[in-house]
Formats: sequence, C-alpha cells, structure tokens
Amino acid sequence: MKNEPGTAVYDQELRLEAYRFHRCSFPKHFHEYYVIGYIADGQGLLICRDVRYALEKGNLILYNPGDLHSCSENGAPPDYWGLHIPRETMLDLTGELTGRRTLPVFSRNVVSDPEAAWDFRALHRQIMDGSREFGKEERLLLLLSRLLRLCGQPFQASPPAGREAVERARAFMEEHCGERITLERVAGAFAQAFARLPRQGLLEPAATTRRSAPPEPRVVTEEMDVSQGKLGMGFRTQCPDVPANLMLDAMFGGTSTSKLFLNVRERLSLCYYAGSSYHRLKGLVTVSSGIECENYERAVSEISAQLEALKAGAWEDWELQGARSSLLNSLRSIEDSAGAMEDFILGQTISGLKETVPDLIEAIGSVTGARIQAAAQALALDTIYFLKGKET
Repeated sequence: MKNEPGTAVYDQELRLEAYRFHRCSFPKHFHEYYVIGYIADGQGLLICRDVRYALEKGNLILYNPGDLHSCSENGAPPDYWGLHIPRETMLDLTGELTGRRTLPVFSRNVVSDPEAAWDFRALHRQIMDGSREFGKEERLLLLLSRLLRLCGQPFQASPPAGREAVERARAFMEEHCGERITLERVAGAFAQAFARLPRQGLLEPAATTRRSAPPEPRVVTEEMDVSQGKLGMGFRTQCPDVPANLMLDAMFGGTSTSKLFLNVRERLSLCYYAGSSYHRLKGLVTVSSGIECENYERAVSEISAQLEALKAGAWEDWELQGARSSLLNSLRSIEDSAGAMEDFILGQTISGLKETVPDLIEAIGSVTGARIQAAAQALALDTIYFLKGKET
C-alpha cells in the first residue's frame, strides 16, 4: 500500500529530525543513522534482522545504523512517529550520558515500556510543534538513558592500566591548571612525547590534486539482495569560494529546507532520504539517497533538476535565509564543544586555512545569491553509483 504524505521537522538545537507517517508500509531497506520510532495507533508487521515483530499501539521501535528491515500493515493502519538521530549527534548524546563519545548498539528492535513511551511522545510533540521550551535536551537524554538501560549493549569500561593513566593525567592537570600555557610549551611537550618514535624516511604528504569531471559521467552499478536501492552522485567543482560552496551545499541537500529534501523526498516521494555533503579538501559535492530501485532514472533526473535550478538562481528568499541560518547555528555550536573545536581546527590545519569560527560566521553572513549561483555553475557531474537489488 502506498504511504500517505508525512510531515517532518528538523530541530536545530537537538540536531535530529522528527517525523510522522500515516498508513506506512516500506520494503526492505536500511538507514545510515539511528531511528527511535513509536506506534501511536494501529498495528503493523516488522521484519528486522530476520526477526518478525507484531507491532501494537505503544511499541517503541529501535534501529541501529545498517539494520535491514521492512514494515507492512497488519490490521488498522499504523500512525507512526519517529526520530532520525545522526551518528555525530548520538556520539554527543552518549558523551553527555557516559563521559565517552561511543556509538551504542540496541540489542532489541521493539520495546514496550510505558515510561520511555511517555518521554518519547512528549519530546516528539515539542519538536513537531517547534517548541523552544527549555528541557527538550534533558528529555532526550532521559529517554536515551532509559532505552540504553533496557536494551543497549554496555559501554566497555577502561582497563585498570588505563584508569591509572587517566588518574595521573587528572592529578597533573589539577596541579598545573592555573599555569599559563604557551604555544612553545605545547610544541615542546609534543616533541618530548614523540621523541622516541622512528623518524627515518619521512615523506611529505602528497598534495591534493583537483581533477575536472569527464565529458560524460561514469556510471557504476552493483547488485545486492536488498529491496532499497542506494544512489550516490559525485560532482566536482573548481570553485575556490568556500563560504559560497557551503551555502550551496546547504541549499542543495544539506538541511531540512534544502531542495533535495523538500522536492525529491517530500513533494515527489522518490526516496527515503536524500542529502548532500561538501568535501572542500577534494573539491567534491556528493549526494546520497535511498530509493526504490525502479525509481532510479527519475531520481537521477530530479536530483539533477534541483541542481539546475540552483545554477539558474531559481530559489525563494526563505530558502537562502534558511540555509544561512542553519549554517550559522551549526558554526556557533562548535564553540560549545571541545571535541567539535578540535575537529574544526584539525580540518582547518589540514586544509591550510586560517579562518577561525568567528571569521567563518562573518563570511557566511556576507555570501550573496550571485556567489551561490556561481558556485552551482561550477559543479559538474563526475560519477553516478547505484546499488540495486538482484533481479529475479
């Protein structure tokens, strides 16, 4: 049975997506993110990791990334609520709960727990209503903590030797926390720590070579025993304008207000998910989506059409402002996390860039529509990859 249109809301603060489907029925597929689902009404039949579950009102459904599953109606059509939690968001959540940024594994896919269900419903309604009330993050942490206690595989504890090393580091930091740290001291500490490593035969890393896309895109097709197809499209760009490329990616497929999300996924229902990513070190923009195998040609055509619209400057002002707002919020959140700051600085160093987070925030704020259009016009399709089900 065909699915009725659903609704989806992306929460910038929690960095996850909430959605709701009526009369949902899906063939065998998988996700690259975590899913916490809830059956608000009706019944369904779930097959996940070759185990059958009869879904009833009040059931919570848990998917790890890569869990192969399908769902069909089994009586009254189910009213399905869900949360999509990206891996990076899950790492931050487990870091808050346990002190270690570790990806958990849910050992059960269906859970019946009234307390967890109540927390889920309350959180889901807050997100769908666009609530800015305090307590959303606390409710999410409470829900995840309970689910991990119910069916999460335990986090590995540090071995005794590791605990001793951590304790020595803690004592050292407490003793020296009031001292002034200079770049010279840090450099000296690194040199001393790595002094015993062999240094012979060191080679400078090869410089990244940016290539042009071929006249005709390469097409790579592979088969597996799956019902959901995996479509990937790789574009090359020679545009050096990093802020404009970031804005282009956000408007193309990087946010919940992007053209791929609103048109290819929501309006046309051609895919289960669709998004884009900008890889500035290599000058690439990649598109990833999960589709019905028979929709391959339409999906490729519509994804290309959305890029052509950006090349033509065909967008509404709210699309540009939504992309800018999303990017600025993401950049501002970097300074709230030591791990995120480490990742940002490492990426800047590897790229040979010197912009700080405030610098990049200022640069994003000044990107014009003309610069975004120029960045879009610099994109050229290089490769199409399609993983499809085996033909019977």
